[in-house]
Amino acid sequence: MAQFPFAKPKDAPAAAPAAPAAEAAPAEAKAAKVKGVKKSGEDRKKPATQMNAEQVKQILTLVKDNSYTQIAEQVGVTKFQVNRVLMSTKKQLRESAASDPAKLAKVDAYIKEYLSRPEDTLPGHGGGRGGKVKGALDNVVGDILASIG
Repeated sequence: MAQFPFAKPKDAPAAAPAAPAAEAAPAEAKAAKVKGVKKSGEDRKKPATQMNAEQVKQILTLVKDNSYTQIAEQVGVTKFQVNRVLMSTKKQLRESAASDPAKLAKVDAYIKEYLSRPEDTLPGHGGGRGGKVKGALDNVVGDILASIG
């Protein structure tokens, strides 16, 4: 037996060997595993499905008039997938036009016209919870800076 930093008392009883019958009981006591369900009984989250080209085209056409959540519901994907499609598309367009400044300007104009969210749905511009917090925080920060002098 390994020696630990503390010594085992001499009068302590020795550990009894485990009975073979005791090992079989816990295996039977365990509930049968159900695929897709946590131990707590909640359903496990399923990974997002693979997207196809038609869904990507649909996302790109809907972005100007809808929020990410609305697009996701219409297309049958998550709002995070909508964001990823748009960010990746913009990145690839800019990278492909990076060598030609004139083409890059056209790409940026196209992105602003067709692939950008409507102004009222942009985060931090007065819409949603973030805008309300930011507006209130700006006032408080201004007051603190004024009081500091």
